Amino acid sequence: PIETGLGLQPLRKLSLFFFLFNSQKKKRMKQALFIVSALFLVVSLINGIPIANPGKKSMLAPLAPLAKAMGEQEIPAIKITKQLPEGAVVADAISVEANPGYYCPTCVNFMNSAVDQLLNILINTGLGTTCGVLCGYLPNVIEARICDFICEFAGIEAFIKLINITDPDPIWFCMEIDQLCPINDNAAANITSVSVIPAVGKQGDTFKIDTVYRVSNTIGSGEIEFIVVPPDQNSFPFGSAFLLVWQQPAVYAATWAFEAQPYEHEYFVPGTYFVQSALCEGTCNSIHSHSFTLSVRNSKFVIRA
Repeated sequence: PIETGLGLQPLRKLSLFFFLFNSQKKKRMKQALFIVSALFLVVSLINGIPIANPGKKSMLAPLAPLAKAMGEQEIPAIKITKQLPEGAVVADAISVEANPGYYCPTCVNFMNSAVDQLLNILINTGLGTTCGVLCGYLPNVIEARICDFICEFAGIEAFIKLINITDPDPIWFCMEIDQLCPINDNAAANITSVSVIPAVGKQGDTFKIDTVYRVSNTIGSGEIEFIVVPPDQNSFPFGSAFLLVWQQPAVYAATWAFEAQPYEHEYFVPGTYFVQSALCEGTCNSIHSHSFTLSVRNSKFVIRA
């Protein structure tokens, strides 16, 4: 199998890691690009023109090393492989400009980490500010720099408006910023199997949830979500969700593992545990546009005393 790491990101703090990617592009004249992009944004909004200028994303080239610096200490928590038919040839990697979701993981990881802080900053400082001032309040230097790039890219007014919207989930937020996360409202996929290994185990064992799914129409930006429901009322359901970006038609196998080690609100008592895998365009269970469930499939496993 061919491992496909592009666009794969966990979105929950339970197993958060940041996508690492590199860019060979050199820094350009930031101020000039910001002015050109701002003028383009204003003219487009006035005339009702959809903003889809691939060259504009060159503004964000410096985000690549920043994303790497943010995530280089993290460990991947999921593995996804593309199942290729016998004799198939793997295509060459596409360029940054040709990949519509190249900057999506950076944007989503940043928003997942900083959206609550930005909301608090806006409440305490008011709306009359600039990108530099707003982002400068973030305590993490790398996050502040990423914030500044994305804010300038979107424009301060649009950036603030999106942050202030009720429940601004990270994927939707980055979809709305000139499709830093690409959108496909016609995405289609089906989960064909979900299994847990081992099917029967004991407290302290490591369980793996294997999910196989077929994408029939490209997922623009979405999630694969894993949820485990314990048998007792004292334990909370738990799980994780992972970002999928521009996942094209093929059959994929995703594996997520966890250790059944008791901790706060998770006791792993003996009994039958129900497992659900879900595949979504956008964030699963989101209230926002471009977000819907593609497929759901269930399984179970048993913990014995």
